[in-house]
Amino acid sequence: MTVPIDKPTQQFKLNTFLLILSALTLIGVAIYMWSSQERQADNSSVITHNANLDPKSEQAMKPVGNSDEAMPEANKDLLQFKQALSDNLKQEFPNGMAGILKQLSLIEVRAYVIENYHDEGISIFNEVITSVFPSWAHDILSAIATMDIYNAWLLDSMAELNTLPFLERNGQLWNKRNQLFGNNAKLIWSDELDRIAAREANMQQTIALLDAADDTEINERLVILQSALEDNYGGEIQNLLISKGMIADIFFRFGSVQRDLAAMDVQDRQAQIDNIRRDLLYDEDQIAYLADQDQIKEENWQTGYAYMTERKAMMATLTGPQLDLELESKTELATDVNQQQALQTALSSLREKYFEQDSSTISKEEQNGFYRYTRPRIYGRN
Repeated sequence: MTVPIDKPTQQFKLNTFLLILSALTLIGVAIYMWSSQERQADNSSVITHNANLDPKSEQAMKPVGNSDEAMPEANKDLLQFKQALSDNLKQEFPNGMAGILKQLSLIEVRAYVIENYHDEGISIFNEVITSVFPSWAHDILSAIATMDIYNAWLLDSMAELNTLPFLERNGQLWNKRNQLFGNNAKLIWSDELDRIAAREANMQQTIALLDAADDTEINERLVILQSALEDNYGGEIQNLLISKGMIADIFFRFGSVQRDLAAMDVQDRQAQIDNIRRDLLYDEDQIAYLADQDQIKEENWQTGYAYMTERKAMMATLTGPQLDLELESKTELATDVNQQQALQTALSSLREKYFEQDSSTISKEEQNGFYRYTRPRIYGRN
């Protein structure tokens, strides 16, 4: 069964639908217009903001063409930079730039200019220095160029220098510094020299005390020496030649150490020397090798002592009281030629008896006034 629709009601519903549709259309148009205005406002804001940050932004938005119009602004910035740098330098150095230390201090200024202007930095720096310090510009630029040469050499030589013992490396550094800077090298690296002088003074004082420290145990002296080296040289000790060989050389030269070693018999003395080397971190193979060398030296000294005793007696017998018995004299006086010849023949035979193939070397040394077995015996060294 179909229900009939009332025509007035149907018409009312149709009118209502059309009214709602019209309202929605008007709202959509209004939203679109509002959104368009917001986008325009946002774009205007971005352009204005960028223009405030960079005065050249407006020109950057134009098509790329002739860039001459941008140059005045760049030139203006550069001129302002130069002026500000010049003013700062005049304020920092009102009395000029005499002196190598002042001149080299401008290396940092040059680095700052290069950081800001890259490839043009050096020419800008040179221009400013010439303008601000006309009387010293040549000396300033020459000093900086010389330091560039030194730093380039140091960079190229670093790998080789690091393989050298400390003393040799330090010697090469100072040779190059003196070569490039002459007397000014001591001024440039004065802090380093002061540190070295202070270290040397401290070490000399310690060495003097240990040399006479007869009341201190021998092992304790070694600990004191090592502590003094650590205090003065710290981490550099590992790079120093004195890390083993020179520490041992210094220690064995102490009078107090030699007096202790001389009072021991051969076996106890060698055991003590071995322990000293062990405390200095020699490995066991090195200790064994050096002990063998010590034994050879001990035998040579005993041979030398026996030779010198017999030599002295022979000279007294063959020359009599007229002979100058001082071993340091270069000539041995005799009463006549025959006595002299007899003495030389006897001495030659005596040297061959004790030294065999080394007798000619001993003879030449004695002719030059050197008697190796009258020099001090230093246990642990010679």
